[in-house]
Amino acid sequence: EDKNKVIDGLKGLVRLLESNCHDVYCPVLDKKTRGLSKVDSIRNAFSKLDSTEAILGWVKSSDKSEGMLLETGYAKGKGKRFILLVQRDADTILRGLADEIIEYDTESELNYKLGQFFQGEI
Repeated sequence: EDKNKVIDGLKGLVRLLESNCHDVYCPVLDKKTRGLSKVDSIRNAFSKLDSTEAILGWVKSSDKSEGMLLETGYAKGKGKRFILLVQRDADTILRGLADEIIEYDTESELNYKLGQFFQGEI
C-alpha cells in the first residue's frame, strides 16, 4: 500500500483516539525515531509499551509487518490488552492474539464501528 496513504490513515486514527481522551503513541509517526536502527526503534517501542494499558493494531491486508508482530508479542507477554482493527479478508496470525477484534470492509465502516466501540456499544 502507498506509504503516504498509510501515514494519512494513521494520523486520522490517532486524531480519533485522542478525541476520545486516549493517550496515543504510534511508532510509525514518531519523528524522534527516524534514523534509528531497526533494533533501537523496536527497543524504543518496547519501552513505550511498558507504560501502556492496551495496544491497538490495524491490519489492512495479509502483508506481514515484523514490527507489528514483535510489538504485539511483547505487549501480550506483558499482559497488555490487544485490540485488533482488521480488514475482513486479511489473513493474519494477530487474530489469534487479539482480546477484541473489530472487522470491517470499508474505512467508513471502520469509522462507524470505532464510534460504536468508544460509546461502549461493541
